[in-house]
Parts: sequence; structure tokens; C-alpha cells
Amino acid sequence: MAITVGVSPVSTSLYPSQSQHFVATVTGSTDTAVTWNILNGAGTIAANGLYTAPASLTSNTEATVHATAHADSTKSQSALVKLNAQTPNGTYTIRVNATSGSVTQTTTAVLVVQ
Repeated sequence: MAITVGVSPVSTSLYPSQSQHFVATVTGSTDTAVTWNILNGAGTIAANGLYTAPASLTSNTEATVHATAHADSTKSQSALVKLNAQTPNGTYTIRVNATSGSVTQTTTAVLVVQ
């Protein structure tokens, strides 16, 4: 039986300092261990598949998390991490309009990001 590697989730979206636990599944071998690394992008990944985004991002970017089978280093799988920059500090006005039939309700709120 051929060795295959699967990674779950196949993609995720994170903000600075957030984490995502990735799980690798190896089939076709009794050795189901993998080595985790980041092929491109920023952040860190632990031996147990826990990825942590960088503490600070100046713009949206991506990272690729990669799992390689111990049993066969030519067998691997990747997952995409979309990294979202923080909302800049400031005051934002949010307006919500809800319409039902001929009645329209408008609500305005102020969001302050510090």
C-alpha cells in the first residue's frame, strides 16, 4: 500500500498571535509520525502541529504549513494559513439599515479600536 499524508484543516484564517492546531494523517505505514515545518510565510509550528501566527502583521499575507511523513520523506501535504493584519487603531462609524416591507430601521454605532 502506498504511503499518503493528509492535513486537516486544509486552510484557515488567523489574526496576529492566534493559533490553529493542524492534524496530519499518515496511511499505508505503521509509522504515522510527521515532521511539521513552514514552507513559506511567517509564524511558528510545534512538533504537535500547533501553528501560531506572528504577534504583529503590517499587511495581509499567507503561510504554508507542511507535514512530511517520517516513513517516507517524499510523501507530504500542505495547508494554507491566511494571515490577516490587525485593524488599525481609530474610530469607525458603523451604520446598519434593516428594511421589512415599507419600514426601514437605521442604527448607527461607533467602534473604537485601540
